[in-house]
Amino acid sequence: MELVATGSALGIRETRRIMGDYVLILQDFTKRAVFSDEIGRYSYPVDIHSATPGNAGYQKYAEDFKKLRYGEGENYGIPYRVLIPRKLSNVLVAG
Repeated sequence: MELVATGSALGIRETRRIMGDYVLILQDFTKRAVFSDEIGRYSYPVDIHSATPGNAGYQKYAEDFKKLRYGEGENYGIPYRVLIPRKLSNVLVAG
């Protein structure tokens, strides 16, 4: 085996968070939310990572993941307010 390449930067998930004027919650996903200031629609499943190590944690994760998937054509809205950081002016964020 020979190493051909490596990533130029370490990828770490969720190192920092900026709280927007609105924060999407699980109920928005389950209700297929519609917002008056909607800037788009999305249908990706809720991203859940088990906090329980071992197979029992994986089983729960697998069950929840199946429940939190949409059927064909189902989606939820993304409100503009999620891009506006609390306590900052003249700034929009995305990521």
